[in-house]
Amino acid sequence: MKKALIVLLILAVIGGGAAYFWLHSLTKKVFIERSKAAPAVTNSIQQSLDEKKPINMLLLGYGGGNHDGAYLTDSIIAVHIDPKTQKVFLISIPRDTWVKIPTDGANGSFSKINAAYQDGIDDTSYPNKQTQFTGTDGGGILSEYMITQVTGIPFDYFVGMDFSGFTHTIDTLSGVDITVQKTFDDYQYPIGGQEDAMCGLSSDQIASFSAQLASSSATISEQEAFPCRYEHLHFDQGRQQMDGTKALKYVRSRHSLQDGTDFGRAQRQRNLIVAVKQKLFSPTFIPQIIPFMSSLGEDLRTDLTIDDVKTLLQNINTLNKYQIVSLALTDQNYLTESVSSDGQDILASKDGNGNWTSVHTWLSNEFHGKSKPLDAVIQVQNGTPTAGLAQTVTDKLQAAKLKVVDPGNASAHDIKKTTITVYDKNVNSATLVTLKKELGVKTVSYTTAPQTDYNVLVVLGDDYKRTGNK
Repeated sequence: MKKALIVLLILAVIGGGAAYFWLHSLTKKVFIERSKAAPAVTNSIQQSLDEKKPINMLLLGYGGGNHDGAYLTDSIIAVHIDPKTQKVFLISIPRDTWVKIPTDGANGSFSKINAAYQDGIDDTSYPNKQTQFTGTDGGGILSEYMITQVTGIPFDYFVGMDFSGFTHTIDTLSGVDITVQKTFDDYQYPIGGQEDAMCGLSSDQIASFSAQLASSSATISEQEAFPCRYEHLHFDQGRQQMDGTKALKYVRSRHSLQDGTDFGRAQRQRNLIVAVKQKLFSPTFIPQIIPFMSSLGEDLRTDLTIDDVKTLLQNINTLNKYQIVSLALTDQNYLTESVSSDGQDILASKDGNGNWTSVHTWLSNEFHGKSKPLDAVIQVQNGTPTAGLAQTVTDKLQAAKLKVVDPGNASAHDIKKTTITVYDKNVNSATLVTLKKELGVKTVSYTTAPQTDYNVLVVLGDDYKRTGNK
């Protein structure tokens, strides 16, 4: 879905001057003037391209219209365009990422990151009109602020699109060809407009089902109670042609047993971006530029200016040659599945709530072409008189999906404090976060690597018997 957003910015390029002048008629609908309270953009797009400085955009997809949570962003993609390396990085951010969202006159509270756009456009969240997070661009600016906290990327612009705009975009392209990576079924895809359908039930039956569903010990799902509110989706593996409606279902589906996670959905969205890019830059699309832009008049919002779009159009031939690099924040790298104090399923930072240091380092390394993190290979050595302790901990780390070699004994058996020593600075920091948590160790030390078959050494001390071996 986000892919379609980045495409629309570049697509107008092909339309040339006619499309540019026509865009003026959409100014008030599409192009939002950046409020004075919002952070100023340092360079124009043309300056950044000329000086080979990065351009950062945030792409947001939301339901809009009469959808529940109309402005909760189901789709969040950070775009880092680097003219120096000629790469475009697309970074998927899960909507359930747990962040502390500021509120007017207070320190803020933790919430899922997908609430930022809605909070920013809700005047009751920020009654102080002097804040940067209110006004017509408040949702985009607050989303930028929150994604910056997570990624370390300072954003220049945001682009938001609702489901209707997404569907129109695909249909204007006469559909797209998408490669489905795995066959999957989703029996709980919500049917628009059927959220409150009675499904032939009486008022008493609905009240009974609703009470059961509200119970923590519910034995029935909402789909089982109200089947007419949902449809069964099925996608076969392989290349398929999809219209806007089918493509939207493909990227929104999230209740499949085979591919139902938010991470699977983010991968599907990246697949769609590739498909849209291929269709968008084909010669057959050039005559469709005007109807394409027209279809987005009510469904697109951005703080890019018309001049910004014109610049992108003028540089489209160069930008189209940039390499696309897809990245994703997941529970396999820097996030961990958790439950909030009020019972929500969330994705928290492995570094601890509000701490995104490892993510910042990871993305900075990716942008600068530094060596990718090495897999941690761990040996556990016993520095206590307790026989078998190193084997017990080795088994525990294996159960936590960490790579380990056979355990051993330390040079002494009266070590007081458990230590973690890393022999290569490129060892995956996310793994080290997990290791520290498993062992109850706060810090690690780095030193020159010896000739070993592991790159991380854990020496168990007496403190582990007291705090870690429970």
